Amino acid sequence: TLVPGRDDIAEARHDVEQQLRVSLARQADSLISVSEFESALPRLSLLLTIDPDNARFYAAKARCLAALGQSDAALSNVDLALAKDPREDYQRLRTEISNQHEARRIADLESSAKRLLESNEWMRDEAADVLQAILAQDPSNEWAREQFRALSGTPAPTPPVPAPPAPRQVIDAAREVVPDVVRWFDRHLAAVIALVALLVVFRSPVARALAKRVHDTSPLSGDLATIDVAEALRLVNASALSGALVFRTPEGPARVYFDTGDPIHCNAFGREGLDALVYLVKNIDEGTFEMKNAGVTAARTIDQPLDLILAESTTTVAERGAAAKRNLARREQGRKKSRMSELLETKSDKS
Repeated sequence: TLVPGRDDIAEARHDVEQQLRVSLARQADSLISVSEFESALPRLSLLLTIDPDNARFYAAKARCLAALGQSDAALSNVDLALAKDPREDYQRLRTEISNQHEARRIADLESSAKRLLESNEWMRDEAADVLQAILAQDPSNEWAREQFRALSGTPAPTPPVPAPPAPRQVIDAAREVVPDVVRWFDRHLAAVIALVALLVVFRSPVARALAKRVHDTSPLSGDLATIDVAEALRLVNASALSGALVFRTPEGPARVYFDTGDPIHCNAFGREGLDALVYLVKNIDEGTFEMKNAGVTAARTIDQPLDLILAESTTTVAERGAAAKRNLARREQGRKKSRMSELLETKSDKS
């Protein structure tokens, strides 16, 4: 309960954040030590919302991302660590991630060159271009050097000329008018088709959405057994994030849409707007949450500030104590209690 003159709220919040910071840091270090990098990432993201100036957390997140093959995101995080604290071991980490990134790019180029060399003799020019790109990045690559030397010293075989079908009559007529252009087009037809296919694939909205989903990491996620619904909402509000805070609970999914930290709409358990948000805060204490950095398209149905909503939704001290006891007992027993038993326990606690 907030009352005028109470000066211990900030101190209590600071103590809670310090305890949460120590617990999350210990969990993240343990997960990294056993190579559970994917599980360590959400904890590091939450740590950075509590302590955004900690260079060690950025460096640990960079190590996890590099181990998962997300070199670009790893380089961004290690650069943030260096900006906060230009230590020598962070610089060594950046060099290691950069070398790993270059090695992965060269390996991809080698795979492309091998496919071009094995697929068709007409693709010799394209294969030579890829080999030159490999040598430009790694001049000591003996395999690329030998393959390029072999391509340069052996004349390209002449492809067989198939019998022209009926539509080829137009091309034959054009060959008589612009022979040089047609010869160039015939020689590079496969490359032109491949380039058009790549442009169609990589410029499509589906490909861009998938790529963004792979590379974007959620800035906020966690378990409601550790952080309750109200505190998760406050973290989004304090960080001024925009997007959808998604809850996965035993009663079903719920979404709270934010615009620069302000809640504007809620959709939960068949309810909409403020009624859904109040129900979510007061009744849900199990499940997980994750912030999705998606564009906010929901219509505004909530106009009240978050602090006022949470103040109106606050339960009594007795109800909060009973809920805490139920959560502790449920975690110790490792099983979920029925809704009826929870209502009976609440009634007995009030009496």
